[in-house]
Amino acid sequence: MSAPFPISVGTSATLLVAGNTGRQGLVIVNTSTTTSVFIGEDDSVTIANGIEIFAQGTLGFDRGFGLYKGPVFAIVAAATNDVRVWEILQLA
Repeated sequence: MSAPFPISVGTSATLLVAGNTGRQGLVIVNTSTTTSVFIGEDDSVTIANGIEIFAQGTLGFDRGFGLYKGPVFAIVAAATNDVRVWEILQLA
């Protein structure tokens, strides 16, 4: 299991996590109190086509829903946001 880590997301698509076949879970937390973050599966994500994580919102993926193991990118409409990411990995 990895520890949660911060990533600064701006107005260009930012890689949050690379694809990982050993992924068992993933949690993404938008720590902004005012701005949404939008996520997608590649660097073409925009605020128009991404999945919105509202200010102070959390999105989690786990095996119960057919866990997505590909890359995750994020973008914001303006300025930058701090996002926390926690990737849970398969134990060796």
